[in-house]
Amino acid sequence: MATPALLFAGRYTNCGLAQQRWCLLRSAAMHLVAETRPQVVVTRELGKNAKLIKELGNQGISCLELPLIEHKEGPDLKKLASTLCDNTFDWIVITSPEAGLVFLDAWKSAEFPNVQIGVVGSGTARVFQNIVQSNDNLLKIGFLPSKATGAVLARELPKSRDGCTVLYPASVKASDVIDHLRKICFSST
Repeated sequence: MATPALLFAGRYTNCGLAQQRWCLLRSAAMHLVAETRPQVVVTRELGKNAKLIKELGNQGISCLELPLIEHKEGPDLKKLASTLCDNTFDWIVITSPEAGLVFLDAWKSAEFPNVQIGVVGSGTARVFQNIVQSNDNLLKIGFLPSKATGAVLARELPKSRDGCTVLYPASVKASDVIDHLRKICFSST
């Protein structure tokens, strides 16, 4: 890597000292970007960036891993396994890869009950691929909406004439999926 050099362009005489420093810093940054290969800050939770970092590296892009989010257990997590044991649902709706991993842990703790899931997005579906292929049909992906939104999910999710029951394990900060499901005659938990 070449030693960066400062490139001064333009006039700075009519600026105050702070503004002159900002102008110099901006010019230096622009020069550095032109002189070095692109860089990306990867902000997912620690340990979940390897695939992205590798793919970016293959394109000549260097990465800095700087986790800005952290997943923590929600207040109802301990109830999930018992809910799976004690109840039957027409659908279990999983809307993110992280929710999929949390669900799979609870499903295993509940001793692998026979369930049908609807997943939102191909990334979420990938979480279940190996499990679906190796569990004697105890876990089936029965639905993937045409578009990854709560409204489309609720509109397209198959239901009987009497409606249906849905378990939606989600984060505390989950989107409005439950509201959409309730509007279209689902009983959701």
